[in-house]
Amino acid sequence: MLIRKTAFALTYLGIVVTVLGLGKFHASVIASPAYDFTASFRLPWALVFSAYLAAGAYAVGLPDVPRRARQIAAASVAAWLGAT
Repeated sequence: MLIRKTAFALTYLGIVVTVLGLGKFHASVIASPAYDFTASFRLPWALVFSAYLAAGAYAVGLPDVPRRARQIAAASVAAWLGAT
């Protein structure tokens, strides 16, 4: 039970941290000129995109912790394809 709750939390926390972290990285390192990510219009869109990815992950059953590597890979690819 604890493993399932931990996987559930880490799935969604990982999505949010990755999207926001890459947005902040782009704003400070890649963009020319650099801009403040948290004060721009991009932050709400990044949050919406995170929610969209989380819904896709839930739809394909990623928080259910598949037992085989092939199941994990198939669910991950399905979530990514659904988000694009």
